[in-house]
Amino acid sequence: MFGGTVYQSLFVGMGLSITSIAVQARILHDMNIHNTKIGHIIIGAAIIDDILALVTLSILLGLAESGKIQAMQISFVVFKAIAFFAITILIGQFIIPKLIRKLDDREAKTFTFALISALVVGYLAELAGLHLIIGAFLAGQFVRKEIIDRGGYKKINDRFYSLSYGFMAPVFFVSLSFHLHFQWKWPIIIFILTITLIAIAGKLIGCGVGAFLYGNKFWGSAIIGCGMNGRGAVEMVIAAVVIKLSDKLTASNSITEPLLTQDQFSALICMAFITTIIAPLTLKWTAKKYCIYDENAQFCGIWDKSKKGQRPVAYYRL
Repeated sequence: MFGGTVYQSLFVGMGLSITSIAVQARILHDMNIHNTKIGHIIIGAAIIDDILALVTLSILLGLAESGKIQAMQISFVVFKAIAFFAITILIGQFIIPKLIRKLDDREAKTFTFALISALVVGYLAELAGLHLIIGAFLAGQFVRKEIIDRGGYKKINDRFYSLSYGFMAPVFFVSLSFHLHFQWKWPIIIFILTITLIAIAGKLIGCGVGAFLYGNKFWGSAIIGCGMNGRGAVEMVIAAVVIKLSDKLTASNSITEPLLTQDQFSALICMAFITTIIAPLTLKWTAKKYCIYDENAQFCGIWDKSKKGQRPVAYYRL
């Protein structure tokens, strides 16, 4: 509708489907509901969503380079994704628990092991054609509190918290702004607002209605829809990959129109930034509504304790 080519429309559409695992995991953890049924649904759906988006990205990039869909290439991408999960699940379930129980944290060995695990599994994800965030997140699921003594887990958590919130998060938001080439022109502003509203509605309607049809209550479904809404760094990474390939193909005269224009790229980054900001706000608002109408729900008991800075005993059994 805004004059984009077929490829530009496909890449923008794929960008709207992203959900940032890292952003949603952090929000759910801060609300102390990441180990509830709703938290598991959001994280599980976010993982599958990003896998499908990255597989779709690989297909679209191949289509842009060759000009046709290659069945063999698509099959290979799917095979690598399946192989990655098979290998990492085996490592996480059988190898990592045996190794980590032999470590103590007097010399920060457990923290070093957790960091190396995240880097290795993230690298395996990159080899499989997926994003390293998926690998790092899976490593975090494997190096979990159930297989580490509580003192060691607290030290690991404190160190990663300081590293991420104290250093990585500010760098991420500053680097995000560096990618913007924003122009105060009404066509661009309208385009940004349009894809942002479509992105929000797509998650609320697509994920929320899906959860409702599956049997969740209305406000529980709304929480899932809002929880799937933040795009975060994944959106920026994918947009940057598309821009890089576009410059390469344009330089070789393989294409005459870019795969993404600078205005479209900036619009995707703005959309990612806006949805990442509003995700925790809408999630907490829907959580309050959920607990007003069903205050005895397990979810509300856990969330209420988290607001008071307490961690309930039942939390460790969920």
